Amino acid sequence: MRTISLAEAKTHLSELLNQAEVGEEIIITRHGRPVAKLAGISKTIKPFPFTELETLRNAQPKAKNDSVSLLQSLREESRY
Repeated sequence: MRTISLAEAKTHLSELLNQAEVGEEIIITRHGRPVAKLAGISKTIKPFPFTELETLRNAQPKAKNDSVSLLQSLREESRY
């Protein structure tokens, strides 16, 4: 873990972010005292649960009419 001053961090922020992105942790100090830690964010990509979606879709009751007919009937009802 690397330690740098606030002034150095301001000067080299872009470079420090690149280092944090690849896993390095950097402690930033102010007047010799640690005040912050710069570290990358882990990227955890959760796969989309397509099988669960399919199960849910199959469990839904089948519609009696298509969506166009349903919308037309709702519009007609709202006219009165």
